[in-house]
Amino acid sequence: TSPEELLSVRLNQPQQSYEEAKKQVADSLAGKTAAVFISTKIILDQASTGSSLSGQYVANEGEHTVHKDGPFALKQTNESRFGYVLDQDEFAKDKTLTLRPALPSEYLLRLGLQNVVFGDAIRILGINGSAIQTTQPWLVGPSPALPDIALFMQAAGFHRLPRAMLGKGVPHILTWYRPKDGLLIHDTKPANFVFTQGRVVPIDLIISQPDSSLLEETAQINNVIGPPTSNASRLHPSPPPKGAFQPP
Repeated sequence: TSPEELLSVRLNQPQQSYEEAKKQVADSLAGKTAAVFISTKIILDQASTGSSLSGQYVANEGEHTVHKDGPFALKQTNESRFGYVLDQDEFAKDKTLTLRPALPSEYLLRLGLQNVVFGDAIRILGINGSAIQTTQPWLVGPSPALPDIALFMQAAGFHRLPRAMLGKGVPHILTWYRPKDGLLIHDTKPANFVFTQGRVVPIDLIISQPDSSLLEETAQINNVIGPPTSNASRLHPSPPPKGAFQPP
């Protein structure tokens, strides 16, 4: 399933054409382009000053307070928390990957990657104190099973990261890597997907694109054969060079 197809699923609203939906995604993060690597300042400058979330309260769990307003989920980050990101454990000799609190810039990058990689339509609503407010299409449907999620991720070119590269508390079954562009994804549990209109659709994943040297070092220290590619194109992926790390 391509990002364009997933976007069509998310924004299948009679009053909005597909071309308008694509433009909405592009305009929300980068003016006239859906490029991921833009500065945090540009995103924040485009956002208005936030206020209390509208709509009906749904939940206050983890990093977000969530409201539902019509066909959209409204989210606000909680208590200066911006989710997590996979990074090397600085206290571990083997430098395995662990979860650490994300910076605001890393949280915003995660939103941009969610839009570009998985055809989402997340928009920045505003900044309320130290909290970031966003809107995202509200999807209705059951959570898919883990085998269905695995098939979806594999079809999108992802491979599970080797267990040897992961620290305690980072489940191998929920952690994926895509060699062609160096994308690293975690938390692919059923609750972070919706099965709707015959498709598995991601809604809230931990996505990053770390420097390839980080993964290469962790792979070498833990005797994982073949380091990750060090020259992966981020915005316009190309095939990895011969001998590049290909997770099993």
